[in-house]
Amino acid sequence: MKEIEFLPEWYKESRQRQMSVRRQYIALVSIFVVLMTWNLIATNSIAKATAELAQGRAQEANARVTSATFVELKDRVTQLQKKSQFLKKIDSRIDVAGTLAEMSALIDRRIVIRKVEFSAERFPDAQKAKPVGTAAVRVAPSRSGSDQELHLGNVRFRVLIEGVAVEASDVAALVQSLEQSSYFRTVYPSFSRNTEIKTARSPARQASDDRRSASGPAQDLQVSEFQITCLLANYNELTSNKP
Repeated sequence: MKEIEFLPEWYKESRQRQMSVRRQYIALVSIFVVLMTWNLIATNSIAKATAELAQGRAQEANARVTSATFVELKDRVTQLQKKSQFLKKIDSRIDVAGTLAEMSALIDRRIVIRKVEFSAERFPDAQKAKPVGTAAVRVAPSRSGSDQELHLGNVRFRVLIEGVAVEASDVAALVQSLEQSSYFRTVYPSFSRNTEIKTARSPARQASDDRRSASGPAQDLQVSEFQITCLLANYNELTSNKP
């Protein structure tokens, strides 16, 4: 038995076209939704990337400022280190005020100091020693400035004391006091001789001396002129037992 189809062909074709169009609409809507979703995601990613880029640029600018500041500070530190090394080289490493105070305590009132001189000299084995950086310090004017050499390195200081005393025994007492002091070592007198000095007189005493000049001439003051040399005891001598 045959089935009779009552639907016309154009109706069937129209239904197929509608279903095809519906499937195309569904596919287009799906694609549109996917595209919108991807667009939103891409827009969000671009916004984040733009913010991160701006933040990165700000950090880069801060890094440049920090780097410039670091370079400047490094240069200043280098300059300060150079100045520190230079100061170490020219530093005398002696307490001049303390040494002069010690001398003031040791010198008797019967002694008048004319000159105190600190001069640096190298040790006998200074060429083998490691430099520590010292310099010459002078309290009194030098005799010949052109002949003086600035010693830098491992040096010791020689102290020269010149003056006058009332008697020679006062010079001997000063030498003994210097030997007993912890500030000085190797103390010895260079010379000690008697000499005459003229004292300053006031106008009244001058008139009185003029009246007395008829009875006899006035005598000058007898003193003992001396010069003492010693070493400043600001170093330790290390002796080696090697033959």
